[in-house]
Amino acid sequence: MLNTGFRAKGIGMLLLAATGVIMAQAAKPTARAISLPQGTAGYQELVSGPPGSAGMKSGLVVLAPGKSVGKHSTGDHEEMVIVLEGRGQMVLADGRRVDISPQSAAYSPPGTEHDVINTGTGLLRYVYVVSPAQAQPAKRGGNMQGVKGIGGIFFKAKDPKAQYAWYEKHLGIKGQPGTGAMFHWRDANDPEKKEMTVWSIFPENTKYFGGGDQTLMLNYLVDDLKGLLAKLKAEGVNVDPKVEEADYGKFGWITDPEGNRIELWEPPKE
Repeated sequence: MLNTGFRAKGIGMLLLAATGVIMAQAAKPTARAISLPQGTAGYQELVSGPPGSAGMKSGLVVLAPGKSVGKHSTGDHEEMVIVLEGRGQMVLADGRRVDISPQSAAYSPPGTEHDVINTGTGLLRYVYVVSPAQAQPAKRGGNMQGVKGIGGIFFKAKDPKAQYAWYEKHLGIKGQPGTGAMFHWRDANDPEKKEMTVWSIFPENTKYFGGGDQTLMLNYLVDDLKGLLAKLKAEGVNVDPKVEEADYGKFGWITDPEGNRIELWEPPKE
């Protein structure tokens, strides 16, 4: 039985966690109208990142004829300039000039040094939108950085069929012997890339988990199984010499220092 102090501490931690969730929910960006001042030359911030937006920043700039905003860089962000009124140019560090007008917006990728100049005879009014640039997705194949996700969760049961029925009834996981259940998801760095995690129950006497008494085995997704296994072997990791290839990918196995067998899976290339 928990002592009173421990229980009080636990309740306090739960309250803090709940408060954090409520604050986080309250801080979420909301859809709303943002006014665009019609005044004279100057700068008006429109959106400045969290909590007003998920990360985007934006502002309204009004330049008098011949004026500029000054040289600056997008850094690790990307930027779009959208003209509402007038004409101007985006001047790049290498001397190139990009005309901007209500009919022609301008885009700047990360690390772009540039300036914006009013080249017209009236006011230049434009909105800029700056957003954090997403890291380039890792290329499939040749990447030996290691694990990129959970490919499978496997565990033993005395009666797999009964276990599948229990998990479906109480937790809604629809699986069956031989195929298990599949959870589909997308790569955070490459949303177009579809991945999946297999959830499967094995019979108690299976040898798939190795020769020990291990009851749970994890499968990890990797990009370059052959390269990763060679790297692990060179580092002194216990690597199973057997590698299996099938229509649904390549499989290899290693063992951690406490004897847990781990499966590594390289899905087939698209």
